[in-house]
Formats: sequence, C-alpha cells, structure tokens
Amino acid sequence: MKSVRLPRKKMAKYRLVLWPHHGIFASGDSIDEEFGLIETVEKAANIFTTIRAQGGRIRDEITDENLAQLAKRFDLTPTPEFMHGDDLATMMAE
Repeated sequence: MKSVRLPRKKMAKYRLVLWPHHGIFASGDSIDEEFGLIETVEKAANIFTTIRAQGGRIRDEITDENLAQLAKRFDLTPTPEFMHGDDLATMMAE
C-alpha cells in the first residue's frame, strides 16, 4: 500500500497534489474551493501545453517578485521551495 501513502504524505503539506496516471487531489474549506483549485491547475496546464505546442515561446510571465507582491496583496504565503528565481522561459530552454 505504499502507493496510497504517497499522496497522503503530500496532502499533509500541500492543498493540491497531482498523482500521475491516477488523478488530482485537492483539499479546501469547501467542495467549491477544492474544485476551484483543480480548475486553476487545469487551466494553467492547458495554457502551458498550448504554449509548448506552438513552439514554446513565452512572452510574459509572473516573476517570483511579482508572485511575492501578489501573495502579500492577498495576505498569502507562497511556498518557498517554489520561489526559485528562474524564469520559465529559461527553464524550458534547458
């Protein structure tokens, strides 16, 4: 039952976990919040896939600094391990 423990461990730390070949798990204060999280990730994945299908050129993106400003504005705390300083365009080119 190791496979069952993996998403459970991640869910203790994150509100949303993508489990490859199985599905997505979300946790929120309501079913509406959970579906909202899932829809947001689905939309982001769709945008990313569309960009990649068109050659992978990214014209604009939210920088870590922009994300930190947005988080502060909405009184949120971004996960530090996701704030890495690299832009997506550079990461995709590697």
